Amino acid sequence: MLASIVREHDLQTTVRLASYADLFGGEPLLTFPYSDFGSPDDDIRVEVLVYPLLDCVALVTNGFSAGGRPRRELIQYCKHGRRADAHRLHAAAYDCVEVGRWLDFGSAISLPYPSGSAWPHTVFLPPPVQAHSDFEITVDGDPMKFLWHVPLSSSEFDYQYDHGIPALLRGMSSVGLPWVFDEATRPVLR
Repeated sequence: MLASIVREHDLQTTVRLASYADLFGGEPLLTFPYSDFGSPDDDIRVEVLVYPLLDCVALVTNGFSAGGRPRRELIQYCKHGRRADAHRLHAAAYDCVEVGRWLDFGSAISLPYPSGSAWPHTVFLPPPVQAHSDFEITVDGDPMKFLWHVPLSSSEFDYQYDHGIPALLRGMSSVGLPWVFDEATRPVLR
């Protein structure tokens, strides 16, 4: 029985990876395996792949959609795709799987990582790149789409809690907040 589950997981991983290669035009620049962020024998096996775009990279999870509905994988746009960026995206996916919380568009959560960061929260939105927003494949008979992982400061998280996500998005848009996340240069909205 376990062997058939592993084969099915491998088949779904292969389907996702082939679909990602088509979408992003090739293989990832980097792969951060789940064992980079925890124990190699961990049951939660979410890896983070880094794909090149024109002036940034897309970090994409692979394996997050294995157990939940609606089926989602996470995407985040960054300047460099460093290990810290991959760790943040992995932490969002891992935490949700571990506590049995499944995400959809408009979900906002607090993250256990990174401790002491100016961005300890996140909101999940449709990706801003049309091809990524339109992307959909079938995983175990269910449609799977990307959720855009948008890191938030505590003040931004509190604002969206008090006023709603549309108000937060209007504020982000009015100040021209970049959609490519860079922890070193992204201003905190007040």
